[in-house]
Amino acid sequence: MEIKTAAIIFFVIIASIVPVFTIMYDITDIGLILTSICWVFCIGVIGFVTINGIDLLEENTKTLKISLDKNYKGYTDLGEDTFVYEGKKYSYSYDYDKKKLTVFVESSSLDGVYVNGEKQNNTSN
Repeated sequence: MEIKTAAIIFFVIIASIVPVFTIMYDITDIGLILTSICWVFCIGVIGFVTINGIDLLEENTKTLKISLDKNYKGYTDLGEDTFVYEGKKYSYSYDYDKKKLTVFVESSSLDGVYVNGEKQNNTSN
């Protein structure tokens, strides 16, 4: 489990427990203040994680498109795992951590392996 996910779960649990103690022990003013602080903090953490996740997704998509532009200039119909180049349909897999693009021709034969946009001579990477 990622630290971000664990943090969200932790703060949501804490924010959920505070109202229970407020009701059980009739701590109205302090309980409401603590509940409000916890919920504001939870919403802030969720917003922060969401924004960072969107930024990361956009960065990964941009990196993939740069690699495709460099090696398949003029490609079209970019899909989840396919694109068209010079009338042929290609499929690809992209390892975002290694910035490794593996491209296959329609017949599933390997067309190329690219790391950081550079074609690798040894395609066993």
